[in-house]
Amino acid sequence: MPKHTSDTTSAPRTSSSEPPEISPIPAPNDTLVSEKDVKNLDVLGSVPQPAHELLASTSHPKKKGVWSWLWDSLDYTPQERRMLLKLDSTLLTFGAIGMFIKFLDTNNITNAYVSGMQEALDMKGNEYNYVVTSWTVGYIIGQLPSALLLNHFRPHIWIPFQEIGWTVFTFALAGAKNWQTLAGLRFIVGLFEAGYWPALYWLLGSWYDKRELGKRSALLQLAVQVAPMFSGYLQIAANNGLNGVGGLDGWRWLFIVNGIISFPLATLAFFFLPDDPARTGTLVFTKEELELAKNRNIAAGRAEATPWTWRKAWSILKSWEAIAFIFYSTMSIVIQSSLIFWLKKQPAVYSSTQVNALPTLTNGVVAIFLLVFGWLSDGPFKGRRWPIIVFSAIVAIDVALLYVPLYGKASARLPLYIFSATGSAITPLVFAWMNELCASDSEKRAFIVAGANTMKYITTTWFPNVFFQQKHQPDVPNGIKASAIVGGFCIINILVILYISSTKSRRQKADDESITRVVEEPTDAVP
Repeated sequence: MPKHTSDTTSAPRTSSSEPPEISPIPAPNDTLVSEKDVKNLDVLGSVPQPAHELLASTSHPKKKGVWSWLWDSLDYTPQERRMLLKLDSTLLTFGAIGMFIKFLDTNNITNAYVSGMQEALDMKGNEYNYVVTSWTVGYIIGQLPSALLLNHFRPHIWIPFQEIGWTVFTFALAGAKNWQTLAGLRFIVGLFEAGYWPALYWLLGSWYDKRELGKRSALLQLAVQVAPMFSGYLQIAANNGLNGVGGLDGWRWLFIVNGIISFPLATLAFFFLPDDPARTGTLVFTKEELELAKNRNIAAGRAEATPWTWRKAWSILKSWEAIAFIFYSTMSIVIQSSLIFWLKKQPAVYSSTQVNALPTLTNGVVAIFLLVFGWLSDGPFKGRRWPIIVFSAIVAIDVALLYVPLYGKASARLPLYIFSATGSAITPLVFAWMNELCASDSEKRAFIVAGANTMKYITTTWFPNVFFQQKHQPDVPNGIKASAIVGGFCIINILVILYISSTKSRRQKADDESITRVVEEPTDAVP
């Protein structure tokens, strides 16, 4: 019998009495769908079934026990549980502490202003507003450039670099001699802080899957709620213990103390903060753990970074995800709290101590809702974000409508004010959803997270000045009604996102099943 040549077109056919040769089933390393092919597929969290089968040996169980609702990795394999423990101990820990410090440094200007800075720098009129606005301008300008650089500078370098940058200029604030210097330094602080929050959310979305991401995002955002309260306590400590030390006022020491807190964390992050799985070294993680993380990303349809091009930037700008989520962030207005003004209007009911203490309850309530929403979304809702987002928007609308008429029984109205900011508790879930729906394009994830955060800051800059003017507080019915109307549009927008993403996911699933059928169908051709 003649030998078969490598040219299949000239190979003789086998006789009917001989069964055709069948190629052996590929070994685990011979994937039917390559990693490169998976990354290039435009998917929403799914890859062709053959790739899933090949990843099964390193994937955690699909069926979750009740205990996994408390903490997801309880049902995982020991190897995956160990990898996630390292990830939580580095990325989540450094991220949460860094977020706390960032918002501590963001809010310290207000505490310094009411603790002697106004008199020391002879600030008059709107000069304080100019200082606050300068930070906001820097923060808005720096968002998108940081997102563009994030994929091409390793995160363990880029993120601490930003933190060291704002730390240096926070130190410099202690030496400001006039409000102009203060404004210039605050602008630079805003530039350095701009990319920090989006970068951490992008990095979370580079590692955690949809049964893990909600609660981690909530824990990260929890630091945002806690930081403003601690900033006031730090100022009290600086005034009482450091005022006059070294010839410096207490408000100047506040900036120095903030810088001292920031610098060590940024230095440690250079060594221990992980990059995304494709670029992380083996200082903390073993090679096997990094391979597991990469396999998890393949199973989630999550792509690695690719070079930026003008064509890619344009395709991201016109993508439905960018339009939908950035539009949502433009409308996601949290009702501006009028609580402190409402309390001050009733001196016969609330004492001066209560006027200062009761508003902090809002931060505590939001913190509780952050954790509850994150755990429910990852657990009983199995990674679905939209039900909780819609529920929170409905609650916010109801609270807003109950605000009018303004005055009633004080004990009945106080809870409305305390719960008025609960809409901000869904922020982690919204950004987790962004990460998941844009998983197949790393640059799109980075751009949309930063773009949405930018638009949110822009909107919250002008919206209060139009609808919640301080001279009318707490009697701001137009602002309350406007917030309720915008909340309705937010619900519509979320449902549109749900419809588009679900439709696309179903189509992708059908395509994956077609690929599987083609691969599994026997062929009469002789190899």
